[in-house]
Amino acid sequence: MQNLLEIKTFAVSAEKDGIADIPENAAILAHERNRLLALFVIEDLKKKWGEEFDSNVAQFELRAKEQYLLDKKFTTPEKVKASHILFSTEKHSDEEAKNLALDAKKKALGGEDFNALAGEISEDPSAQENKGSLGWFSESEMQPEFSQVAFSLKKEGDISDPVKTKFGWHIIRFEGRTPAKKIPFEDVKNQIMDELKDNYVREQQNALAALVRKEHGSQINEDAVNEFVFIAPLSGREARELSEKNKQKSQ
Repeated sequence: MQNLLEIKTFAVSAEKDGIADIPENAAILAHERNRLLALFVIEDLKKKWGEEFDSNVAQFELRAKEQYLLDKKFTTPEKVKASHILFSTEKHSDEEAKNLALDAKKKALGGEDFNALAGEISEDPSAQENKGSLGWFSESEMQPEFSQVAFSLKKEGDISDPVKTKFGWHIIRFEGRTPAKKIPFEDVKNQIMDELKDNYVREQQNALAALVRKEHGSQINEDAVNEFVFIAPLSGREARELSEKNKQKSQ
């Protein structure tokens, strides 16, 4: 409300001081009025086009089903579940970290509990809390070298050879796999329909703009462009002085 009060006060002052009558300002005001009127028309048309879409919803639902079948983004990726033990190459030399990983694998294969071992010796900062468990993850969620090995394991309980990433050397225990699967259509139907509606409205707007350009054409008035000068905001006194000069010129 305070902002509206200030705007209204300055606007009344501008009218009173003749700022709105200065040719350059009047041109800007006229342009803004045209721009806003155009926006009002476009918003009304968008509402109309949206209603047209809704009136043909059955047709667009068929298109939504086609898009659902073709678009891979509606498929959940394959995931694996795994735990790991990490030895950092910041704390050890590369060879030392790898040897520590080999030794950890021997202990796990010898019967020591993998997750308990991770909680004791893994240098992953989260290991004491999660005991090395990474839960379920897709291939893109981990470092490429790590994912390549994790997704190559087949049997639950399999433990990998040491694998190096930018964090250091890991051993990975495979704990399960879920295949890629399609998300049910009903779960994503509204999302697809909203996208189709937005696209339909945008297409109608672009077609209308192209029609206006074709019917009325457009031509740049280079003289007018070259003569155009940006007028910085004027004080009340400067505006009155400029207005008086313009009146004298016109006389």
